[in-house]
Amino acid sequence: MLYDAGHAKQPDVSFRPRLLPSPTRQNGLKYQTGIFQHHPSLVFETAVSDESRERLPTDASDKYFNENTSQQAWLGVKLDLANNLFWAGWGRRNLTGMGLRLMQQAEDNDGLSVFLPIYPHPHPQLPIPGQFIIPSSPIFHPLALPAGTPFNFHLAGGN
Repeated sequence: MLYDAGHAKQPDVSFRPRLLPSPTRQNGLKYQTGIFQHHPSLVFETAVSDESRERLPTDASDKYFNENTSQQAWLGVKLDLANNLFWAGWGRRNLTGMGLRLMQQAEDNDGLSVFLPIYPHPHPQLPIPGQFIIPSSPIFHPLALPAGTPFNFHLAGGN
């Protein structure tokens, strides 16, 4: 995926609704440079060794949510396999149209960003304490939600 002239970045996984309309100023959609294919609306990025936890959302902001793209939502996970830890967060495009607005992330009881333990398998708990609630509307933007689609996607964990 081209996100800026001469630069490319491939998300680990992405989603694009079918039958998106042609880009207009009103719907905010854009084609990927040179291929006339819509940008995905949701991108998922995993970092193990290449990016720090701090760089993961910064790269998302600079690359997936710049003025040349139309991604609407991002989910990122940073794995620290040496210490059996992970961090996760999700965000959406800023209301200004550029940059990532981090909506939720792995936090401690004081609201500070933290790495959490990766539990050995099998374990009665899922790894994310609490849950992330991701609205469906930015994922399907500018389309109406398909029949049967929940208003929110819940990524649940144990606590």
